[in-house]
Amino acid sequence: MVTVLMTHEVDDLKHWLASPDRGPAFASVGFTVETFVDPTASNRVGIVLEGPSLDELQSMLDSPFAADVMKRDGVHPETIVTYVHQGQGGTR
Repeated sequence: MVTVLMTHEVDDLKHWLASPDRGPAFASVGFTVETFVDPTASNRVGIVLEGPSLDELQSMLDSPFAADVMKRDGVHPETIVTYVHQGQGGTR
């Protein structure tokens, strides 16, 4: 299992929060997703993902499917920053 924090900017916070696509997109590769918002910036958000492997997540994120979901959600891909949980033994 791996836990990942991803932060990024979006066009419209309300639109991004209402997305019906984000959860199913990550679930398609076995990941759960929790959403977070930056209370000091109206377009900065974060997600915590937990799932089987970083490779599976990265493969999905590099796909045309994920690009389409990000576009519909108003994600600014160039602002994505990824952090991998480094607990006891690296990933959990």
